[in-house]
Amino acid sequence: MTRYEADCMACGVTWPNPMPSTHRYGVFIARGDTVAAFLDSNESPAWSRIAELHARARGGPTFEPELFQALVSSLIDPIDGEDLSIHHALSCPECGSSQVVCAGRHPIDEIDVPVVTFRTFMALSTDEQFEAVCAILEDLDE
Repeated sequence: MTRYEADCMACGVTWPNPMPSTHRYGVFIARGDTVAAFLDSNESPAWSRIAELHARARGGPTFEPELFQALVSSLIDPIDGEDLSIHHALSCPECGSSQVVCAGRHPIDEIDVPVVTFRTFMALSTDEQFEAVCAILEDLDE
């Protein structure tokens, strides 16, 4: 994963931020407060399974990208005790502001980041997976 300079517009701090080196459909960076992980939805059996169960829970295919990303995020295994989200806004590590700019930056370096896992979810039975998806959707719909 390539790290690029990110600048906080609120406090002025600059830090290295991991981002994909190229934009590719279906590729996400799952972020926690201090950790990041890579997710390629095109290569994730869990992503496909979650999509199937989401459609089943909704009574057919739906277009709910924000909700679906929140659903997927809820099922990602934590890293170092931190929950991850694929739609977690990039925030400043110093002041917490989301007024961050990192577009058009030159790469700093390459780092290894873990790949997102769904081991806990995938270890469930089919019925338990469906129940988990339905429970999360119920919470997200509120």
